[in-house]
Amino acid sequence: MKHGITFGTPVMLLVMIVPTVRQDPPEDLRSPAINVSAAAKRIDRMVEADIKRAGLQPNEVTDDATFLRRAYLGIVGRIPTVTEALTFLDSQKRTKRSELIDSLLDSQGYVSHMFNFWADLLRAKTRLNNRVSGEPFIHFIKQSLIDDKPYDQFVSEMLAAEGPAHERDNGATGLLLRDRGMPLDSMANTARVFLGTRLECAQCHDHPTDKWTQKDFYQMAAFTGGIQYRSVAAQILGVSSGVQKIRTQMRREKDTIGQRALNQLLRPVTAAVTGSGTGKVRLPKDYQYDDAKPNSFVNAKVLFGEQPRIQYPDTRRQRLLSRRERRAVNRRAQLRRQRGQQVDQIDSRTVFAEWLTSPKNPRFTSIIANRMWKSVMGRGLIEPVDNLMDDTEASNPALMTHLGKLMVDVEYDLKQFLRILYNTQTFQRQSTREEIPADEKYYFQGPLLRRMTAEQVWDSMLTLAVRYPDQKLQVEGAKAETVFTNFEQISGMSATELSAEVDRQRLRYTDPQKFRQTQQAARKAERQARQRAQRAAQQAKQAKVQPLRRQLNRARRAGDRGLIVELEGRLRDLGVDPQPPRRGGRNRGRRPLNRVALVRASELPSPAPDGHFIRQFGQSDREQIQASHTEANVPQVLSMLNGFIENNVLGSASAALPRAIAAADSDLDRIRVAYLGTLGREPGRREEAMWALDLEQEGDQAIADLIWTLVNTHEFRFIQ
Repeated sequence: MKHGITFGTPVMLLVMIVPTVRQDPPEDLRSPAINVSAAAKRIDRMVEADIKRAGLQPNEVTDDATFLRRAYLGIVGRIPTVTEALTFLDSQKRTKRSELIDSLLDSQGYVSHMFNFWADLLRAKTRLNNRVSGEPFIHFIKQSLIDDKPYDQFVSEMLAAEGPAHERDNGATGLLLRDRGMPLDSMANTARVFLGTRLECAQCHDHPTDKWTQKDFYQMAAFTGGIQYRSVAAQILGVSSGVQKIRTQMRREKDTIGQRALNQLLRPVTAAVTGSGTGKVRLPKDYQYDDAKPNSFVNAKVLFGEQPRIQYPDTRRQRLLSRRERRAVNRRAQLRRQRGQQVDQIDSRTVFAEWLTSPKNPRFTSIIANRMWKSVMGRGLIEPVDNLMDDTEASNPALMTHLGKLMVDVEYDLKQFLRILYNTQTFQRQSTREEIPADEKYYFQGPLLRRMTAEQVWDSMLTLAVRYPDQKLQVEGAKAETVFTNFEQISGMSATELSAEVDRQRLRYTDPQKFRQTQQAARKAERQARQRAQRAAQQAKQAKVQPLRRQLNRARRAGDRGLIVELEGRLRDLGVDPQPPRRGGRNRGRRPLNRVALVRASELPSPAPDGHFIRQFGQSDREQIQASHTEANVPQVLSMLNGFIENNVLGSASAALPRAIAAADSDLDRIRVAYLGTLGREPGRREEAMWALDLEQEGDQAIADLIWTLVNTHEFRFIQ
């Protein structure tokens, strides 16, 4: 090795390689061909011109080790493993930085990390509200990232989504169901997230610091007028007549328990977004301004830009109808009122989605370009990123305009846009460490030094404990699949099956203990069936694995490195560790690693439970838009001192970093592996000498102290 690190087992280095899994998007989702290098250089010229006008100098280009760690944390949300660090640092290729960027952007880790960004912004939760699962919404976000879905399409699908919340491939409804029953709040959140415009104040009165009036707000909200958050069961179930028959019989018999049981059973099925938009909404009854009457209808109107065309019903034509035809129209209107609808559905939500996501809407494009810039550089060209006003000016107006045009040129392909930003010299310069006040212009001499997010800290700690951190990502849709299956089972029930299930649900209220026993028995039967299927799959897998293991053992005895790499790769493709944990030696007697909770942040419940490590480090509760934080606090210190490291790294026989350290031949190599695995760099001479003395005096305890010390440094917690 060029870094002089040798390992007792020749193939030990190879077992830590995290395979890159390319997620090739469908052909119709690929962005147009753009010269990434040329686009990056143009951005650099605009940044450097602004720096020069201010009489300043750009920061020096950072060294490979700092770039490596920054790229991993920025793109896949974790630090590199020892092998990933050595592979990059030892490479002599001139293009190794751009190749690393491409590899990381096309990996599973990118999807995991970007999901955390969107979950924070869109307030994605495992459970949205009463009996409404958030797993379909989470699956929709992740699948959109895997498909590299264009941002405008991603947003448009959420704004125009309609239908049952738990139906397969309908997770886009989750955005509107996040504010279920609160369409006005939903519109305020939509404007803030996708247009960077804060309308919350105008919901109750004219905006005190911006030009928007209360009427402006209600005209925007009119696009979603008539929206409902529940479907009638008869519209979904294939046995609608059976449902009505059961309901009628229960009412006749005054069977309140049966009605509660039926409603409980159908609630996950009937949760939905219905109504394509009426283009009208009523002003509040206490409306106080003289530009409209209280409780009157207002038509949909956007706040700025070209007004979209909405086709309202022709009321003049209705006046020409015969008396009999008018009576029929009135009867239909009465039915709509009984269902909570005031006026006709005219698909105004789709009209609004098309207007909002249009390239002709400059705020939509500028806001997402600015958000991506901030995610890469640590600060937006416009701050705050979600309070844009007519007189708001970017710190570099020409660059902001250019980034908006670039976003349109890449056809809202966020991965391609990020690829260009990560390839800039601006990103690859040394970070600026002094604090820049919020009201002071920053010229982007380099990225700003900043703390890791809660998710980055967790995923980086996971990298110390688990040898293949990105393989801890579940199969996409695994959690949502249970929700989809439950929806399909209930909606496909016959009248007889539905009646039997209602009788079973009655026990919830008449005999709770028996109901719990019944539920436990059903879960046990399901678990046993799943275990039988898993055993069968494991047996089939072993039939493939065992011959490969035998070949691998023969290749190791023969020292055939090429064949070793090939066979280990084939084993990893089958999800098998080619290098099982060592027995005995330095790790004898240590507790086994608890793998149940050791998964990437994107696989934890959203948000994680109160008191969880990731919540202590600032993960959002998903109640407010981007409510996460990176401020230090006392619980964080206690978690680092007495929690994760002690239990899952130092106290584990199979933890990744201690195992890699144990495989090194010399004490100096062990020190170097520790530094590479935590800080992504080699130790300095003074650091080597200091820890070498400790190893000589304390032995293995010094290695534990070394890992613990490095993880608790500011260098570990900050993105340089």
